[in-house]
Parts: sequence; structure tokens; C-alpha cells
Amino acid sequence: MLRVRLLAGGLFLALLVVVVWLDLSVDRPYPGWLLLCTVCGVASCQELTVLLERMELRPFRRVLWPGVLLLIWVHWLPAAWELYYGDGSTLARWPTVLVALGGATVAALAVGMTGFDGTARSVRRSAGTVLGLLYLGGGATALVAARWLPQGLAAVMLLILATKAADSGAYFTGKLLGRRPLAPVLSPKKTLEGAVGAVLWGAAAAVLVAAVSGYWWQSWLPFGWGTLAALGALLGAWGQLGDLVESWLKRAAAVKDSSSWLPGLGGMLDVLDSLLWNAPPFALCWSLLQPA
Repeated sequence: MLRVRLLAGGLFLALLVVVVWLDLSVDRPYPGWLLLCTVCGVASCQELTVLLERMELRPFRRVLWPGVLLLIWVHWLPAAWELYYGDGSTLARWPTVLVALGGATVAALAVGMTGFDGTARSVRRSAGTVLGLLYLGGGATALVAARWLPQGLAAVMLLILATKAADSGAYFTGKLLGRRPLAPVLSPKKTLEGAVGAVLWGAAAAVLVAAVSGYWWQSWLPFGWGTLAALGALLGAWGQLGDLVESWLKRAAAVKDSSSWLPGLGGMLDVLDSLLWNAPPFALCWSLLQPA
């Protein structure tokens, strides 16, 4: 199992390198990032739909899928329309994101009400759709937005690598030192020692990624080492909660993995769970930490 995990992780890193190379080779609108996020969004929609269906919260696919993809694509709309906002482009996108999320939520409620059959079935379906939009769409749009932040490439690399390093740190630390369970009902293999390891590995990875970014790409971040370490530690701690939320959904659906098409890792949601949870606070912190 460990060998399969390492191989899958290596392939994931190779794919990330290809995406970075493609986006560095052309100007905006970051075609590699767009393609990767779209593919991951479609796969995640499929997996989340199946999980919710197993919980009898059958979401409206015709609302959930377009809604999630719209929340991913909305960040490219200004570039597609050639409406560049200058230094305020990142902030100008967020009202559009809120309109897209609000519109998709209203659509989920409207479809449920028009399909009301005198039972609670349509209410459950609308609730499942809104849950999917908030969980997957909200996390996905923040993850995409990281690329459009100031020094966006460094931001994306730090977010992804620090989060995945924290996940690996939790896994290896838990296997070596784990004694006390963290959440025995939701995820029996997670331990408090592993959670501490996630925080430490996340902090170390954030500093390392920033150092490499500054050396190779001359995009040194305007943050001190302590701030970088604190940001990495936050990703390590908050990402563990995201992992537990996905475990909660899987346990409620009575499945071990969100799917089985990624050997050793499970499904796309199993890969993205902590990233989806980390992306919103990371994007907020990164924006707030920029010099005036």
C-alpha cells in the first residue's frame, strides 16, 4: 500500500509540474490550471453525487454540476471578456463568485419547489444540492482563486505542497508514533500524534516551498519566516478538519473511499479533501498579508 501511495503521489507531482510548465509558457488565462481544475471538478462532482445519493440526499445534477463548474470558470471570465481590472482584479472577481454561488443556491431551491410532490423528497434533494455547492463549489472556487492572487504561482505551490506534506506528515507520524485516536468513530486510523505531525510538516513545507520559490523564480514572498511557518501550520491543522469532514460524509454513505479509480489514494475527493477545506482561509490570509 505504501509503495502504491508513493507512486500515485509521484504521478500527481509530475502532473503538477506539467501544469506549471504550461502556465509559465503562455500568458494568462493559465490554460493548464483551467484544464486541471475542470477535470478535477467533474470527477469530484461525480463522486460527491454518488455519496449524497447513498445518503438519500439525491442532488439535482443539472444544478450541482453546472454550479460547481461555473464557480471554477468564473475566475477566467474577466480574461475571456478582456476586462482586466489591473491590481484589483482578484478582489473584483469575488462579487461575481458570490453572485454565481447565490444564483446556483436559488436554482437548487427553485428546482426543488417546482418538483414538490407532497413529500420531503424534494427538500432533501435541494438540501443535498446546496450542501454540494457549498462544500465542493466553495472550496473549488477558492482553490482556483489562489492562482489569481498576487504571486499566484508561488501561492498555489505553497498551498498544494504544504497541504499534501501535512497529509503525509499525519500519515507517517501516525504510523510511527500514533497512540491516541483523534476521531475513532469518523476515522479510526487518525491519531493526535499524527495531527501534531501534520502541523509540523505543514510549517516546514511552507518555509521550504517559499525558499525554493525565491531562489528559482525570484518571486520571494513579502512575508517573514515566522509568518510562513504559521501559515503552513494553519494549513496542517485546518486540513485535518477537512479530512475529517470528508470521512464523515463517507461514513454516512457507508463507503471506505469516495471512489476506487486512484490506486492507493481512493478517489478525487480523497485527494482534494484537505485542499478544498484549506483553500478559503489560505486565499483570505494571502490577500490580507500582502503589503499595502
